[in-house]
Amino acid sequence: MDENQQRRLEFKRKFVLENLERIKKGHDRAMNNSESVKKWVVTIWFGCIALSLKEGWPASYNLMLLFLIVIMFYLIDSYYIAITIEYSKRIDPIERWIMSAKDEDILNLNSALHDIGPSFGFADRVFCYFSALRNKYVMIFYFILVCISVLLTYLLF
Repeated sequence: MDENQQRRLEFKRKFVLENLERIKKGHDRAMNNSESVKKWVVTIWFGCIALSLKEGWPASYNLMLLFLIVIMFYLIDSYYIAITIEYSKRIDPIERWIMSAKDEDILNLNSALHDIGPSFGFADRVFCYFSALRNKYVMIFYFILVCISVLLTYLLF
């Protein structure tokens, strides 16, 4: 391998690793957004309870508002979880390819890592979203919020 090809190989190796890092940062950012959504829903949920106690709203209005808040944030949180699922499905094949790639494979790579990882169409993204909606950890968190909402509404109002 001559010096020009060696420089090209090093450039492409660096390029592949930078793309992988970019994908991992996107995954981490989506996970942080999901955690932030959970913090915001708890903050807004408590604020709504405090406001309804102060204003003396009827129990049915309070319960309806709490359900709306929980469902709305559940859908937003599921969106970010779906993004993390999509990123996870991209990271694994890319890492496997990097571990097994020969110099010729890296030199023949013409684009970013789109050739390696799976491409996600509309149906795949919808599947990721519905998988996120059924995520047991997300469902448990929001189910507990709904149960506490019902309990507090009937105890306090």
